Amino acid sequence: MYLINLGEALEMRFKRTGSIDDVNRAVKVADKAVEATPHDHPNRAMYLNILGKSLENAVKLLPLVSPRLLENSDKQYQLGQFSGLASEAAAFCLNAGRDNRLALELLELGRCVIAGLLLEIRTDISDLEQQHPTLAAEFETVRRELDSPLSKIASLDDTASLWTVPINRRFKADDEVWKRMQEHLVRSKSTLEWLWNVAAGPILDALGFLHPPLDDKWPHVWWIPTGVLNHFPIHAAGLYTKGSTETVLDRVMSSYASSVKALIYGRRYSTQRPAGSIIEQALLIAMHKTPHLARNSILTFASEESCLLLDDWKERPLTVGDLRDSNVQESSPFLGYLSACSTSANKVDKLLDEGIHLASAFQLAGFRHVIGTLWEVSDTHCIDVARVVYETMRDEGMTDMAVCRGLHQAVRRLRDNQMPGMREARDAELSDEESGEEGCENSLSSPQYWVPYVHYGV
Repeated sequence: MYLINLGEALEMRFKRTGSIDDVNRAVKVADKAVEATPHDHPNRAMYLNILGKSLENAVKLLPLVSPRLLENSDKQYQLGQFSGLASEAAAFCLNAGRDNRLALELLELGRCVIAGLLLEIRTDISDLEQQHPTLAAEFETVRRELDSPLSKIASLDDTASLWTVPINRRFKADDEVWKRMQEHLVRSKSTLEWLWNVAAGPILDALGFLHPPLDDKWPHVWWIPTGVLNHFPIHAAGLYTKGSTETVLDRVMSSYASSVKALIYGRRYSTQRPAGSIIEQALLIAMHKTPHLARNSILTFASEESCLLLDDWKERPLTVGDLRDSNVQESSPFLGYLSACSTSANKVDKLLDEGIHLASAFQLAGFRHVIGTLWEVSDTHCIDVARVVYETMRDEGMTDMAVCRGLHQAVRRLRDNQMPGMREARDAELSDEESGEEGCENSLSSPQYWVPYVHYGV
């Protein structure tokens, strides 16, 4: 009781002073009080609620840890110290029976912080230009200064280094996620079934998507995973037994988004573009052989230094940081098709909630749609998938629906062995073989070779 009273006192003082140190101490004290309280104690729920409110205040201070003036590398370092904080706060909020919208607000505020700063800078100001052109010009000048890379590293605020919220508490589902990561089961049939039972299945049932569509009018669902779930293929979840339709692929088309903010921003910008503004041109870059790259090398896209290995990659690598700092939105790029290994993967656990990978970087740069991969893929399958996607766009036009429908059809055909040159067609049944997490050879020979292809877009 004394510990929780101290935590509440620190919480009240924080509201008056705004001191980060008070938030630190409030969270630490409340966490100790919860740990010291038996599960059947009548006050445990109240203590959890108090801890949740302390975490909520901590999430609201995250922008202070990564102010706009810092270099992106410094922002990543700072935010990496609080990995999972937003998810923990949202989980406590939901378990305490508080408003679901508050949990969503915490997730939006505490995830994709770096991307959020860029989206705020790059917001559309066409209405302002029409009504107050002088103010719009001043705003544009300041925005360009803020959006340009800094020439020197800014110093960190002293208060940022004092923030050390130590929350390592995990819920049952979170423990299972980490277990599957550690045992290299992300790509296994059992994991696809587990994802269906605990997440995808209940979600689709709640949305009313109980059966496959009868008229080829596929519902469209956007998945916004948090934390370690970013490694998992929710779009491929399902019970893969003979004749089963209890799979995500057989009920809906799937897309991914890094945050609700990013999804809203992409849609809002698209509605403000003048009709006919899309220039129907394509840039294709094919690399038959990458110079200076050893055979069987596996590339990890894990930070802003991750890059596409073009011909001059040793002298001028095209990095995630370069792409993210670019702004090609005015030219309305429609689709970035990244037909390479692991272009949607981020293997730095501390930065999972920042969504730092090539696919998200293309989106931040202004691409309306991006197709990427979660892990290694074979050249043969990449060709098959790309052919179906582009044929769909050829037949249906360069529309949002055509991109997502094309990838959806391609992945289903790949799963069901309905690509040209494949063996006899099969239904959704998969073998019990489970591939290892590491190594290109294992992943390419896995019966789940169709899983890693994903779509990001509006």
